[in-house]
Amino acid sequence: MNKIIIFGASGRVGQRLVEYALTDKYRVTAFVRDKNKITTSHPNLEILSGNVFNREEVENAIKEKDFVLSALSGRSTKPDYSVLSVGMKNIIAGMEKSGIKRVIGIAGAGILDDPEYGLRRNRPNYPEIFKLVSAENWKVYETFQKTNVNWTMVCAPEMPEEKRTGIYRTTNDYLPVDGRRISVEDVADFILKNLDNETTYQKRVGIAY
Repeated sequence: MNKIIIFGASGRVGQRLVEYALTDKYRVTAFVRDKNKITTSHPNLEILSGNVFNREEVENAIKEKDFVLSALSGRSTKPDYSVLSVGMKNIIAGMEKSGIKRVIGIAGAGILDDPEYGLRRNRPNYPEIFKLVSAENWKVYETFQKTNVNWTMVCAPEMPEEKRTGIYRTTNDYLPVDGRRISVEDVADFILKNLDNETTYQKRVGIAY
C-alpha cells in the first residue's frame, strides 16, 4: 500500500485529498498545525501535528513516504504567505534527505505563461488581491527548478467548492483557453489521478473547465 503525506491537509483542497486518497486505498498521513481540524477517522489515516516552518518536523514526517502532496495555501496567515515558499523548501529538503522523488503542489493560475505578458500575473487586469500569494507561488516554482525531484504545480483559477466531476481540461504551462474556474474537488481529483503521470513531471499544469 503506497504512502502519501499531505501538507495543508485541513484546508479546502487538503481535506478532499485526504478523503479521496483513503477511498483509493492509500495509507495517508495528514500534516496539520491543529489536529482538531481533521475530523475524519480511518484505519489508514495518521494525523500529525506540526509546523511546516520547522524543517526537522517536516523531515521526520516525510520519511518512508511514496508521494508528497502540498495543499498549503496561506489563507489563514494572509497577508503573510511565506508558508508557501518556506514550507516547500523544507519539504524539498526532507524529500532529498529521504530520497523521495514525487511531489505535487497547488498554485494559482497567475504563474502560468501568458503569450503577451510573459506570465498571467503580469497582465494589467490581474487582481491586486492575488499578487502577494502569486509572488510566493513563483518562489515555489523557482525552488522546484533547482531540485532533481519530480515536481508538478497544479495551477488553478477560481476554485469554488462544488462537486467532483472528473471532467476538466488541462494544459502544461498555460491555462486552458477561456478557463475561469475549477472546483476544489476536481483539483484534488486531478492530483490523485496523476501521481505517476510522467508527462506532468517538471510542469506547471493549468486546469479549468
